[in-house]
Amino acid sequence: MITATAEHEDERGFFTRWFMSTNHKDIGILYLFTSGFVGLIAVAFTVYMRMELKDPGVLIVTEN
Repeated sequence: MITATAEHEDERGFFTRWFMSTNHKDIGILYLFTSGFVGLIAVAFTVYMRMELKDPGVLIVTEN
């Protein structure tokens, strides 16, 4: 028995596919990447805050 499969080619551009999508799979992938990026920023701020609090009086980042 031979079965034919229909190939679906997405003719939309990169921006249109990923940032104007209503496909729940694409939205889920965007959600995972966004949460990972925000998590990395949170870790960076946490490390920075701990470095500042480790030694009182020593500033890691100054005003200038």
